[in-house]
Order: sequence, then structure tokens, then C-alpha cells
Amino acid sequence: MKKHTFKFPNGIKYVGEIKNNKFNGQGALTFPGTGKKSGKYVGEFKNGNYYGQGTLTSGENKYVGEFKNGKSHGQGVMTYPDGKIEKGIWKN
Repeated sequence: MKKHTFKFPNGIKYVGEIKNNKFNGQGALTFPGTGKKSGKYVGEFKNGNYYGQGTLTSGENKYVGEFKNGKSHGQGVMTYPDGKIEKGIWKN
């Protein structure tokens, strides 16, 4: 699939694949801001949501693993700013 780039008025940027006018396939979604309000998701999308394997950085937290319907769901690893790491099965 062809990659597209979208920049929204609120500063959010998407670079990736589109199908049926929604984010579908591989892509990257960047949220501008500072501290906890900033973030980036890189991975798979389905019908506009995080879905499948991906990496979500939100503020200083980083989750690497599986997603379903836009939420951490399945096997994954969460790393916190203090160095704490949580591994396991995530649900919603």
C-alpha cells in the first residue's frame, strides 16, 4: 500500500497506509506537546485504531507489544521513567 501523510490542525501527524479512509496497515501517529501530553505510536492500525504489534510512547512511559481496538491488549512490556519494567498479558 502507498504511504500517505496527514497533518491535523491540532498538530497530530499521521504517516502510513490508508484503506477505506481510515488508518489501516503500517503507520506512525505523532502527538505534539510536552511531558505527558506528547506521544507517538508506531505499528499496525486497523479501522483507525492501534491494532496488532506496535510501540506506544506516552510522555515518558513506553509500551511495546500487542494492541486491540486502540488499547494495550495481549503480550507486552511497559517501561516507566524510573526504570521499572512490567511484562505480561495486558487487557484493555
